[in-house]
Amino acid sequence: MTTVAVIGGGIGGISVALALRQLAPDSEVMIFEASDRIGGKLATISVGKTRVEAGADSFIVRDPALIEVLERTGLASELIEPRVFGGLVSLDGHLAPLPTGTIFGVPGSLRAVAAAPLSARGKARAAAGLLRPGSLRGPDVAVGKWVTEHLGDEVLERLVDPILAGTRAGDVNEMSLAAALPTVNAAARKRAPLLTTLKAPKVRPRFLTHRDGMSAMAEALAHASGATIRTSSTVTSVEAQGAGYLVSTGSETIRVDGVAICLGAAQAAALVEGVAPLAAGLLKEMRSASVAAVAFSWSKAVELPSGSSGILIPSSNAETLSAATWWSLKWPHTGDDFVIRAFVGRAGHHRALDLDDEALASAALDDLKRHLPHLVTPENYSVSRWPSGMPVYPIGHHEHLARFEAALGRTPGLVVTSAAFRGSGIPDVYLQATSAAARLLGGLRPARR
Repeated sequence: MTTVAVIGGGIGGISVALALRQLAPDSEVMIFEASDRIGGKLATISVGKTRVEAGADSFIVRDPALIEVLERTGLASELIEPRVFGGLVSLDGHLAPLPTGTIFGVPGSLRAVAAAPLSARGKARAAAGLLRPGSLRGPDVAVGKWVTEHLGDEVLERLVDPILAGTRAGDVNEMSLAAALPTVNAAARKRAPLLTTLKAPKVRPRFLTHRDGMSAMAEALAHASGATIRTSSTVTSVEAQGAGYLVSTGSETIRVDGVAICLGAAQAAALVEGVAPLAAGLLKEMRSASVAAVAFSWSKAVELPSGSSGILIPSSNAETLSAATWWSLKWPHTGDDFVIRAFVGRAGHHRALDLDDEALASAALDDLKRHLPHLVTPENYSVSRWPSGMPVYPIGHHEHLARFEAALGRTPGLVVTSAAFRGSGIPDVYLQATSAAARLLGGLRPARR
């Protein structure tokens, strides 16, 4: 029987365990999780009388693979869509609706350009860019450089930057186009006009959540994997032994055939160091940003812009706030108190994150009141912090990742999978984890002979 240690009980580790159950049903899988619960950043908490997510509140319906596993495990019937959906962006002292038909703010049609909150000059510049053939050649470039040169500075500042800063904690002038916007990068490298190559969705994307919270979804998937789950179990080292590995915690050492490390790049590097030092060094060079979410609650409903589910804040506003979600409008089934979630953190380390919880919440609330002047003091709040929790994809990220994978490939039976690699969304993490599980099993076969 094959034994595998999965280190990290977030959605990546759970997904590896699910894939191993499908690919090698007779294998024995153990998930080691340092905290006292499974799920990682999928964490459901209570604020006042309402259930709120501390991390991701939903996932985008994009690749069918995740939906298929949710159907297989009987969870599909528990998934629901938000009651309202529609982003606003803070521009020139007012809130403007974001158009449909964009890819992270990059318009994919002339209709999207016409609906965008751009000046007449900005719309003309963007339209001209869509009608020109892609001109990108050679190595990777920054998102900001390509968008400005091809579609104009207004598209960058008023559409792309607010979305990427608010959802990815990224600096568009340092962020890799190939890694952060792969669909846009592929279209930009074709010789046909962007209007024909950039396949932006014509309708708003679908998002789903578990009706009982993302923690419930994580726990159900972990149970369906059949893995032995060891919470409050911190792995301190991984060592090679013969054709397998020794996995040590503070209280025991276990011999296994394979190891899947499903942690952030810095944490993974510490465990890889002893068996693949070159790969560990490359992991250490991968960057991340720290972020926090502040959930505010009121006993009575708050008046908010109709038809919207939240706001995004451009980097140029220089606010503590990067985004906010009208939680109780999106998910009214979650409780009796009215909740707004505010987000803090951009590329690098935002100074506001050095504040204590009370001061951080106060700073976020002050920014919220700039956009919602009638907002009264909330009755409850909760701060959820995710140190180094958001991966940053700098220029040349894919090339760096290829060097890491080549270095780690010399160590069969050991894989690392992370949101730091090829996307931080739940479907992205799931796909990367299933691929890692297949590589792990493939690396075990020569060792058995």
